[in-house]
Amino acid sequence: MKITIVSPLFNAHATILQCIGGLKNQSFTDFEVIFVDSSPNSYTKEIIMQNSNYKLISSVKKLSSQSARNLGAKHAQGEILVFLDPDCIPDKDWLLNLYESFKKGYTVVGGSINCFPGNYWAGVAHIEKFWMWLPNGKSRILKMFPSANFSIKKKLFDDLGGFYEKYEAADIEFCYRIADQKIEMLFNSRAVVSHIHNIKFIDLIKLRYDRGKQYADMKINRMRWSKYKSLIYIISSPFVPWYNLIHWMFVCINRKYASMYFLSFPTLLLCEYTWYFGQNIYYAKHVIGKSL
Repeated sequence: MKITIVSPLFNAHATILQCIGGLKNQSFTDFEVIFVDSSPNSYTKEIIMQNSNYKLISSVKKLSSQSARNLGAKHAQGEILVFLDPDCIPDKDWLLNLYESFKKGYTVVGGSINCFPGNYWAGVAHIEKFWMWLPNGKSRILKMFPSANFSIKKKLFDDLGGFYEKYEAADIEFCYRIADQKIEMLFNSRAVVSHIHNIKFIDLIKLRYDRGKQYADMKINRMRWSKYKSLIYIISSPFVPWYNLIHWMFVCINRKYASMYFLSFPTLLLCEYTWYFGQNIYYAKHVIGKSL
């Protein structure tokens, strides 16, 4: 077995059928799929069982996405682990393009993430979360990838101990550990999945705030940020969102996402300030020595 695809599921019944359709359509066929489901109902499980023969691991206890990925990896038979979110639809040559990168000698490969057609908030959420991994760009070395479309040699994954389950931003932390080993991580822009976004404005704002806190938690506890670094970050944060969005503008224009970017700009700016506000709450507590 060359590849094992691992997907964590929690109330994924709205998108899992489209995900399965993409998996069945792959041009590369030497793979297995392991779904790890901890939904409180049987809706997702029934869809999988009725529409595929893919392996399903069920948990009566709710699992975090990183815990579910680690559990799936333990049961994997493939030489390569590929992590895919259940709200992502892989293109036909997705696995083939990932595998070609491993044949060239890479041990960690991330793919690009396209936006599945949706409403205004889908576009905002996509650029806010995945601007760095939009399709239509050149393949290149990057320092981090989201676990929505991420692959790694199983031996390396096991040697590194998998995802740290105490961090919500576990995929970012995991990439830091890979970088500590001086391992190059390739971004293959041709390995494309389309992400389905079903989110409302208030949920998006809450998500960016929570993710900001999670990111700061990881920086302080994993990266051992000093109080001085935290203070500098707080002081500079009012200006950083504008810098980011200017950079994103050129990226989106280059990747054929210009119209979505300009339509989304006001809300993107609000999301960025929300992200930094979430971080700064955590950094401020760190600076004054309050328990985190």
